[in-house]
Amino acid sequence: MKSDVAVKSTKSPQDPIVALCGADNTYAMPLAVTIRSAVENLNSDRKLIWYVIDGGITPSNKRRILKSMPQSLLGNQLEIRWIPRPDVFSENLAKRLDRESFKFKHKLLGHPALSLENLAKVIPALPKNHVHYSNKMMKNGDSFEQSFQHSNNLSIEETIDSIRVSDSYIMISSPEIDDSFASLYRELITDVETLMQKRGVGTKAIDPKLYLFIASPNSITPFHIDRYSTFLMQFRGSKEICVFNPWDERAVTSIAREAYVAYANTHLPWCLENDVLATKFVFHPGETLHIPFVAGHHVKNGSEDVSISMSIIFNTRQTMMWRKALTFNHSIRPILERFDITPAPVGVHFWRDTAKAYFQRPVSRVTKLLKSSKY
Repeated sequence: MKSDVAVKSTKSPQDPIVALCGADNTYAMPLAVTIRSAVENLNSDRKLIWYVIDGGITPSNKRRILKSMPQSLLGNQLEIRWIPRPDVFSENLAKRLDRESFKFKHKLLGHPALSLENLAKVIPALPKNHVHYSNKMMKNGDSFEQSFQHSNNLSIEETIDSIRVSDSYIMISSPEIDDSFASLYRELITDVETLMQKRGVGTKAIDPKLYLFIASPNSITPFHIDRYSTFLMQFRGSKEICVFNPWDERAVTSIAREAYVAYANTHLPWCLENDVLATKFVFHPGETLHIPFVAGHHVKNGSEDVSISMSIIFNTRQTMMWRKALTFNHSIRPILERFDITPAPVGVHFWRDTAKAYFQRPVSRVTKLLKSSKY
């Protein structure tokens, strides 16, 4: 968030000086230094009213800011007034998090981090394990997580230069390690955590990260599910995205879902006829799509241009509980099936899922021991 300060002009020496700035939690202490410096240069007959657009400053840091001010002036010559940051997400959207897919506008078009010039500079400089690319044109039925094992015999620079005609797909994990993406990442995390708080699924995003995708026209991202919640933002080109309801057994069976989340089998069966069960979104620059936890989906990029998109992924207290419960089911399923018992599906009853999540680790250890002893 910008830390520019706007100061209102005054008509007479008795009028208060009014200042306005914005800051997030990262800049809380620099903000305190700025206000303190202004106060120390304030004439004794003047009053300073300082408005702060609050970009997520914690209560403890607000107390530290106030404590750093001359206490004799607070409330008299100095007032600090907090302006809540406008909500990116409405209450209605918060209720839909991880329950259904939905689309809305983002305001990041034109962000300097996402310019082609910056991407061409940043991507080759990232660690190699953060940059994955392939020239294999994928199709539904392929394993998405194995698709980047195909080399296109080009450097990343050559792949970027020829992306329009080379049938290539580039995926960059955690571009936020570059300074040009750092502030953008912090702002997105603040927005996500605001939504989580409204939804009642925690206050801190768990293991959040950015993914950047650059793809040739007409390329396909095969049908798959994610082990996290996703907000996907489009910046160039178009997409057609089909998203299935999470937990829909017709799209992804419990057995396949459990194995996928447990990293035991990431190749999901695909049936074209199932597309009638999905919600189809036509996706253009400036739009964001929420893909719920374990919701099946597949993507086709438009033919008119290279596609550039970015997602922020994260887990919540609730999705972590589901992940553990799904892993529990995968671990215990072979044992129960020996007695013709099928574990109850995850995502139906909260308390049952919570209990499974609690016992996931010990059950996984026991099943590994049984396998090693050829049970």
